[in-house]
Amino acid sequence: MCGKLIPQDVFDGRLNDRGHAVAVFKAHADEVKAAIPRERLLVYETVSGWAPQCDFLGVAEPDEPYPLTNSTREFQERVAARQAGDQ
Repeated sequence: MCGKLIPQDVFDGRLNDRGHAVAVFKAHADEVKAAIPRERLLVYETVSGWAPQCDFLGVAEPDEPYPLTNSTREFQERVAARQAGDQ
């Protein structure tokens, strides 16, 4: 479902159009920021590690390193595999 719904309905079938995909993502992020009170919203960048999340939630940071998965390369490989399966 997500392999078709998100690329088609959210990104108008233009998931590989970087400019369009970034614009859709930014518009969605702006809508969320406008709808959620600042004190209840964490705008998080995965490169930031555990600290911002844990501080926001009021919990201690785990002793293990922050997982670094879903790189651009991994994401692109999954998209390509899904697209190849659709043909």
